[in-house]
Amino acid sequence: FIIAGAPARSPKDYTPYLRPDDSFISVLFGETQSVIRNAEAAVVNSGTASLETVLFNVPQVVGYRMNPLTYMIGKHIIRVRFISLGNLCIDRLAFKEFIQDDCNPDSLVTEVRALIEDKAYRERMLEDYAGIRRLLGGRGASSAVAKAMVEALRGQETDVTPAP
Repeated sequence: FIIAGAPARSPKDYTPYLRPDDSFISVLFGETQSVIRNAEAAVVNSGTASLETVLFNVPQVVGYRMNPLTYMIGKHIIRVRFISLGNLCIDRLAFKEFIQDDCNPDSLVTEVRALIEDKAYRERMLEDYAGIRRLLGGRGASSAVAKAMVEALRGQETDVTPAP
């Protein structure tokens, strides 16, 4: 297993989570795109890494946890169905997102196994990726993503009541 070390982190940040017998796990820094490009499946966060993973055509699961108070406030202010750029672009679930308490080792391991072992599931995801790439087009992908995000948010701008 390979972990693409986050740019803002150092190797010592990962040490508490790795045991001496975890020699089959490597943490690489400055190699994120290479790690993703060569992966059979990926566990990523909801930022640009999830969209890069789509562009590299690698099946993925998104996991994201944040401060519970920040999450509660954000959930009431920003009303979108998904947190990942790829899912936001097509306004449906192309790949699973595990957020907050749903983001746990059991959920992530189960999903990664499905991504690797269930060929039909994997193929459906890759078909969705093709749709995302078509939507983004070649040049101007950043503009296409920005437009999709603005449209998703515009659909929410008149609804300012807190969610139950």
